[in-house]
Amino acid sequence: MSKTKKEIIHYPNGQKYQEKNYKDGEKDGKWTKWYENGQKEYEGTYKDGKMDGLWTGWYENGLKESERTFKDDEQISIELWDEDENEKECN
Repeated sequence: MSKTKKEIIHYPNGQKYQEKNYKDGEKDGKWTKWYENGQKEYEGTYKDGKMDGLWTGWYENGLKESERTFKDDEQISIELWDEDENEKECN
């Protein structure tokens, strides 16, 4: 039987800082981090301790900064935007 755990950390002002999920002691499930102003900073998923699937990042003003796709902790694609919502060149 697997054991799951959700960990929620807050800023001193009470706003959520990070929400993490574990399964049998390994990172597993959705992970989310917020800026102190309440906007999401990033969100993505772990599977068996490894980054897996779409990870999205945002600027502090709430605009999307990046979309990265992972498989077994390896980044397989990336899209980036600047703070004016223009697509950025990926090197």
